[in-house]
Amino acid sequence: MPTIIPPTYQPVVHPMLSPMNDCKIYVGNVSYDLTEQDIKKTFDGFGTIKNVSLSKDTTLGRHKGFGFVEYTTGEAAQLALQSMNGFPLCGRNLKVGRPHFAGTLSTAISISPPIPTLNSLPFKVLVSNIDQNYNQTDLVTIFSMFGTIKSCTLPSDSSQTVHKGYGFIEFASAAQMNEAIVKLNGHELGSKKLSVMPATHNPIIPPAKEQDKKSSCIVLRNVGFDKDDDDDTIKMDIKQECEKSGKVLLVEIQKQNDQMNVFVYFDHPNSADKARIALDKRWFGGKIVTAEFVSAAEVK
Repeated sequence: MPTIIPPTYQPVVHPMLSPMNDCKIYVGNVSYDLTEQDIKKTFDGFGTIKNVSLSKDTTLGRHKGFGFVEYTTGEAAQLALQSMNGFPLCGRNLKVGRPHFAGTLSTAISISPPIPTLNSLPFKVLVSNIDQNYNQTDLVTIFSMFGTIKSCTLPSDSSQTVHKGYGFIEFASAAQMNEAIVKLNGHELGSKKLSVMPATHNPIIPPAKEQDKKSSCIVLRNVGFDKDDDDDTIKMDIKQECEKSGKVLLVEIQKQNDQMNVFVYFDHPNSADKARIALDKRWFGGKIVTAEFVSAAEVK
């Protein structure tokens, strides 16, 4: 068992605290060498602990690197929150915050997120490079420390047994979304480091014409899609396919009735050309796709 050195702190209670404050705090980025008893020993200097629970990974036979500490009083929880966020423990800096759920955990998860309007775009992030040992509930638990989670989607593959390694999380405000991006982009979760960035929405893009000269952008015309598929899932599927040819910077969608064109921006014209050759006349969603170059000026 690693040696635990509890932190020192000044016991100053926040003036706005009341007995009704939540007594539970989220603790993340926990070393796999630590146990629930180690966490209890580290946090019990702030008050009486009612319960410590680390989320279990039954496949690997260890915890998932995060969990909750519940105190008997809100004052103790607030002191731990103020003192322990960023505290170094066994080679990692702990992430400590308040869990914020929209109702219960089950109602916080939405399989079909609401469709954005021009006046009210959801504050949504794209989370990719997700370890297969972490599920939708785990994501809601981890991201809820930054604010209220309105929806969480984690698309599954064709077998419906595992997810595709990416998902979308919607917050209640831009401030919550931005803090999650700053704090969790690059955060180690399992065997991978998360990529967290804003999820883009459909711009109004004029029709493009094929260019003789190579550019870093191609358009995929006549892409087939299911009306039940949300745009973010379509974008990620196309991005994963296009990244076989090079680094993709951005994917944007243009829909008119049942017709869909997809604009893909690469980091280099050679990557775009490779993708154009590979995808032209390919079947996608039950339709034959045509792939053409398009200049950046045409889609501004």
